[in-house]
Amino acid sequence: AADCCETGEMIPATRARALILRQNLRESISMGEIEVYNTANPNVNFNLGSNCYMLPRISWSQEAGGTKWYTGNLDTGIDPYLNDGQMSPKADGGSLDPNGVGGEDYMMCIFAQDEIIDRVRIRPVHFGSRNADLQLQLYSEVEADPSPDEDKKASQRPKASSLVWETRILKG
Repeated sequence: AADCCETGEMIPATRARALILRQNLRESISMGEIEVYNTANPNVNFNLGSNCYMLPRISWSQEAGGTKWYTGNLDTGIDPYLNDGQMSPKADGGSLDPNGVGGEDYMMCIFAQDEIIDRVRIRPVHFGSRNADLQLQLYSEVEADPSPDEDKKASQRPKASSLVWETRILKG
């Protein structure tokens, strides 16, 4: 596990409503768990009650009749494995097709209310190419995901705005 972002790095007392963990490489993303703690109760992972999404909502391998790597719901994007309190099964993005197209996966957790963040702990199953170069961002505003529309499924996603803090996580 890695506390964001280098061990002991402090997140300034930041009020946030959403977290985005973005893959910086042209790779799909894979993660065991995202834990988020607030200053009011720093021993309790409040992210267990958040809606977490794996985006974009696409699975190239599944569309081609192959193995399904994408673990989110293809209609809503919600991925229950990102914040279920367990390391297994892991959450996987699936936007990188066999020809190397795509690979712009990110994970987004929308908190039930504004929270003053104490720390974030990302828990990959293992550090490898699918999580070796990540960007962690905290946002103060979000727009809810619109109703699913099969024709526009890939473009509809929750949107975060007003970036309040970010850092890069490199493991290799």
